[in-house]
Amino acid sequence: MADAARAGVVGLGMMGGGIAATLDRAGMLAGVHDARREVLDDRPELVDRWADSPAALAERADVVFVVVIDMPQVEQVVLGPGGLADAGRDVVACVCSTVEAAAVQELAARAAERGVTVVDVGIAGGPDAAANGGLLTTTGADDATFERIRPCLDAISVTAIHGGPVGAGMQLKLVKNALSFMMMAAVHEALLFAEEMGFGPDLVKQVATDSNLLRDFFWFPMSRPSARPLPARTDPALLAPSRHFAAIAAKDVSAAAAEADRVGVDHPVMDLTVELTDRYFLLPDQ
Repeated sequence: MADAARAGVVGLGMMGGGIAATLDRAGMLAGVHDARREVLDDRPELVDRWADSPAALAERADVVFVVVIDMPQVEQVVLGPGGLADAGRDVVACVCSTVEAAAVQELAARAAERGVTVVDVGIAGGPDAAANGGLLTTTGADDATFERIRPCLDAISVTAIHGGPVGAGMQLKLVKNALSFMMMAAVHEALLFAEEMGFGPDLVKQVATDSNLLRDFFWFPMSRPSARPLPARTDPALLAPSRHFAAIAAKDVSAAAAEADRVGVDHPVMDLTVELTDRYFLLPDQ
């Protein structure tokens, strides 16, 4: 087994347990640890890979996926008593918890003083993807470290993206999460609006699928080279289409908001959409 393929997992919850199972099938799993040994009751196949502490795990594994809840737990795993740093080995700690990028960068600087390389590996796809090697991973690391951990990333990922230096993987994950939950907020508001007017979710789904909603209104912004406003010096003739569609958007969403008022539905997403319409169409700042 190549050194770069000797992997461990700390945190055997829904995501960490799935990652451990995937690495095990790939022949890469050197060991696991969790603050609660009873988690092995549901994962008896991992009993022989148990390590009594992160430090003990770091004696077996060169790459350790840290899949815990928050930054205090991450710090405990990496630098606390019995943490990865106590092993005194050159181990790569892959922080998979969704935390602030700056916190990972600060931890990386502290951990480097004790011989541990900290990188951030955002994971997306849910428990089923974790258990079946289908995650999207977004990693923040220098080029050499990314190549060092890549065999492990490839084992757990359908796509393994190198976002840039430490912190970049978490930043990209936060972009994805923000987009995901903002979409959920907008869809929820629209579904509630439709329901109050007597339209069920299946009908709304058909309207969204069979119209140009997904093709134009989701993918068109993604096709633009930048989301920043156009320069103020832009030829007015080139701005005319954007101004035209911004006016239509404001008119249409304002009409929807008025109808929502009539049927008694709150519409904060609609209100923000009207307020920021010029921004969405990249019109120059006034």
